[in-house]
Amino acid sequence: MKRKLLILLLVSYFGVTNAQVMCELGFTPSGVEMTDTATLYHSYDMKFSIVNNGSTSISDPIDIFTVVNDTVSGVSQTPRWLGGVSNITLNPTDTFHFTLGVIYDNVTPQNAYGPGDNIVVIWPKADAPISQSTQYFYNNLHVLNSSTAQECGLQELPNEVKLIGSEILVETSDFNEIQVYSIDGKLTHVSKTKSIMVEDWIPGTYVVTVLSKENSAHSTRIVLK
Repeated sequence: MKRKLLILLLVSYFGVTNAQVMCELGFTPSGVEMTDTATLYHSYDMKFSIVNNGSTSISDPIDIFTVVNDTVSGVSQTPRWLGGVSNITLNPTDTFHFTLGVIYDNVTPQNAYGPGDNIVVIWPKADAPISQSTQYFYNNLHVLNSSTAQECGLQELPNEVKLIGSEILVETSDFNEIQVYSIDGKLTHVSKTKSIMVEDWIPGTYVVTVLSKENSAHSTRIVLK
């Protein structure tokens, strides 16, 4: 019943169309790897690969969304952006892998998580005004209560992304480009070199994603003061 309710919510959010499907995104057979248990005011990571199941190449940005249903209160919020990738082309049957630390979520009441069982749904969507279908992944996440709120954030990736003075430096041999996102999911900067100057940036939190030549991504979080 809860799953049926979530499907109805997703359909009402994205709408339906009778036009020919131009884009079809899904997950590889391994699905989505994520924990079954988390603690309130903590975060958890997801690892998965998306695949172009359609007959048309996709060169638009690809976003990952989620919606959470608290099975205790029955409260479900509108879909939220978790992350994504830009400047890639997925031809039919091509895949893109999101490693640990790229896609994550914060287990907070503001994100509709509550103590007890929660249904987490995630899906990919091309950021383009075209007809498309997508595959949804459902997982039951049991949330434990916590008396102490802790800061939630991305998994740290030492020795790969560093903020030194007014410059972001990337130290890795498998490098394609840097993508920087604001905390609300907007792509703000792209660099084909391993450094970006940040002296003119607005203070705040940014997510730095490093794309490799092998179609994978690693992310970390930086805070500019």
